[in-house]
Order: sequence, then C-alpha cells, then structure tokens
Amino acid sequence: MNQRKIHIENLQIRLPRGSATDARQMVNGLGDEILRQTTGLTSRKAGTRRIEKLDVGKIKVSGGTSSSDLQKRIARQIAAIIGESIK
Repeated sequence: MNQRKIHIENLQIRLPRGSATDARQMVNGLGDEILRQTTGLTSRKAGTRRIEKLDVGKIKVSGGTSSSDLQKRIARQIAAIIGESIK
C-alpha cells in the first residue's frame, strides 16, 4: 500500500469580520477534506515534492454559502494546485 503524507506547515485564511463561528466550523475538518480531495490526484505518484508557497487566491462566496461548502471549495482549490505541482 502506498503511503502518502501531506505536511502543511502554515495555512492562512482570511475571512470577513464577524465570521468567527463560521471560521471555526469551516476549519474543523479542513485538513481531512484536503486529503480527501488530494487522494485521487496523487494515487499513482511517488517521491517527495516540496511546495514552498501555495496561493489559491480569493474565493468569492454569496451570503448563503455554508461553512461546509466553503471548506470543500478551499480544499478543492488546494488539491488542484497540489495535483498540478506533482505532475
């Protein structure tokens, strides 16, 4: 069985003021969601890659976006960048 590890040393997410409760809900489980999203992209890859900086840019959301939807969108974008960097 292939073993894959992802170590994220520092993750910065900026949210609008007054979103503390949403932020807690969104980051709870974000790492697991990133791994879920990344698994398919790295299934046949081996070796070590170092990504110095990863920037997904600004994610625009509407007022009705749930914290779980935001979590999935952030994870999907991070996974896409990781997938591109390990080609």
